[in-house]
Amino acid sequence: MKHFIVLAVLMLCSVGFFAGCDGMASSFPERRRRIKNANEIYARQMIDDLDQIFLYDRVCYLTEWPIRDTDD
Repeated sequence: MKHFIVLAVLMLCSVGFFAGCDGMASSFPERRRRIKNANEIYARQMIDDLDQIFLYDRVCYLTEWPIRDTDD
């Protein structure tokens, strides 16, 4: 009987997790919009990080020859 109760409680908890039911603070569309906005911000940050790694955003000073900035 204990196993049945534990199984029933786990099933009830997992249904709420997998169904994506509304929370108390925000509804499902609000939560989806918040996650979408966070992913968009992370994607923009990744582009900035790659520009910094590959030195796309500034003049490269790793060579002895003078290199001009091409943005002018």
